[in-house]
Amino acid sequence: MTASAQTIRRVIAYPAPERTAPKFGQKYFMPHFYYGYPKAESRRWFGLPLDWRNLAHGLVHLTPTAAKEHARALWEQK
Repeated sequence: MTASAQTIRRVIAYPAPERTAPKFGQKYFMPHFYYGYPKAESRRWFGLPLDWRNLAHGLVHLTPTAAKEHARALWEQK
């Protein structure tokens, strides 16, 4: 008997991240994990490479609730 690979697909839902840069100095939130618990990490937008990378990867939210729901969805995905 040969082993066959199976593909499992799941749909995860979370609030849509921002697609445009926040205003300079504006607080934004990212999904974050603290000891395995989903949290929201706050940052300020200064247009640094890290800020742009977070935006490009869909990690920028304007509310802590949205970022925490995003983290929870990522955690439950695994």
